Amino acid sequence: MSLDNEGQFQLLRGSTLSEALCDEYGHWTEDGYPGLVARCRSHGVTISADDPDELPEPTTSPTPAEHHVARYRELLASRGAELDV
Repeated sequence: MSLDNEGQFQLLRGSTLSEALCDEYGHWTEDGYPGLVARCRSHGVTISADDPDELPEPTTSPTPAEHHVARYRELLASRGAELDV
């Protein structure tokens, strides 16, 4: 999962931390995803996909968004407030 300084979050693709980091930071490097993957592999780090679109999408239950809404509703209930989410 990636979190930013504004509280936004997203699930990252990949089945390992290395794959998720390659996908996330591959567009920021000079050599792109392929270059980052090549560097990882040259150090013995396994990356399963040559193309980031081939990385597996994460499956979670609940999703981060569902978890966020549930915790928010619990907070409101504990304070006696109501809000449509």
